[in-house]
Amino acid sequence: MKKGDITTVKIERTRYPGKGIGPIQDGGTAIPCAVKGAVPGQILKVRISKKRKGKAEGKLLDVLALAPDAVTPVCPMFGRCGGCTYQSTAYPSQLAMKDGWVMALLAEAGITGFEHLPALPSPEIYGYRNKMEFSFGDDCPGGPLMLGLHEKGHFYNIVSAQDCALAHPDFGAIVTAVLDYFRSRGAQAFHKRAHTGFLRYLVVRRGAATGEIMVNLVTTSQGTLDDAAF
Repeated sequence: MKKGDITTVKIERTRYPGKGIGPIQDGGTAIPCAVKGAVPGQILKVRISKKRKGKAEGKLLDVLALAPDAVTPVCPMFGRCGGCTYQSTAYPSQLAMKDGWVMALLAEAGITGFEHLPALPSPEIYGYRNKMEFSFGDDCPGGPLMLGLHEKGHFYNIVSAQDCALAHPDFGAIVTAVLDYFRSRGAQAFHKRAHTGFLRYLVVRRGAATGEIMVNLVTTSQGTLDDAAF
């Protein structure tokens, strides 16, 4: 087994920060292979990206079999958007997995003599984010203006966040309105490689107690904004 080889791996466990671990064969010997974002029970097709000292790392190419506790993601962009990792995993399994990470980190640090209480579930699994930072860009070179989140594995590509399941529904309405406004005026996103363009980020905050919303538009100096129209 060497870098660039393609193989399959069944994930048996996870470790912090969010890597699934499973065995692969290397010259007749099983060695652990880590895959970012993988969960126990999945069977994955991966490309070996690193291999050294009896362990390897793989880049996910395809999910050949889902985990037994898999659920249907609420967000239509899940898997492509880089904002979520475990939306396809049942919430109780997410809690158990993260509880295991904490206990493993404490054990590695030699911390003992404490009472281990179970993780407390959140009353809000979706729509709980009260702050989001959205980026302007495109989803392919030369494509139309986009406002959303970075694509997983493709940092310079932006995917739609209008239906983000983690943010309050008001955020999606604001993203839609802002994107429509700047598209209608032919505004250009800031291009990180060329260092040209006007629009950079849209930061939205919402007060859970008051319902008040702050909209913060971040631009470069390579253009002007009609404040009143915006």
